[in-house]
Amino acid sequence: EARTAQTALVTELRSTLSPGDALLAPSLTLLGSIQMESGSAADAMSSLKEAEAAYRQNYGPDYLPLYDNIRLQAQTAYLLGDYAGARSLIDTTLAGYRKNAGPKYISFATALTIDGLILNKLGDKKTAETTLYEALKLRQENLPPDHFMTALTKGALGEVLMDQKKY
Repeated sequence: EARTAQTALVTELRSTLSPGDALLAPSLTLLGSIQMESGSAADAMSSLKEAEAAYRQNYGPDYLPLYDNIRLQAQTAYLLGDYAGARSLIDTTLAGYRKNAGPKYISFATALTIDGLILNKLGDKKTAETTLYEALKLRQENLPPDHFMTALTKGALGEVLMDQKKY
């Protein structure tokens, strides 16, 4: 339902706005996120890249939502099995977050979680574990107990620990 509604909104915006209009960026980013979550990673990457171009055209390199978009691209690249590409994108994301927001920004720990998963797939299991413990610490310090985002990070950490046979 969300995908249908967001696709309709993007179609409507495209019919009334010029290509690259600032209003397209958040709508395309949300569409990309929904596409990724619903299993259409290739479509998601296309929507996210178009949104990134609109963000860059309208806001410049220090606009925080640009890095939220790139984080979603990293996650999508990970799902597509492009771990090297995902790693490059998540490095860009983390640099942008460090410069423009800092570690208390809720998506910072999300980016660290994704980074940990990527590092694990690239074979750097020890750094993956360290990164995920850092993400978990940030989650526990900045979110209410039992928050679902903490559970997601714990799940990622569990995956890395299982891969290392640290039962």
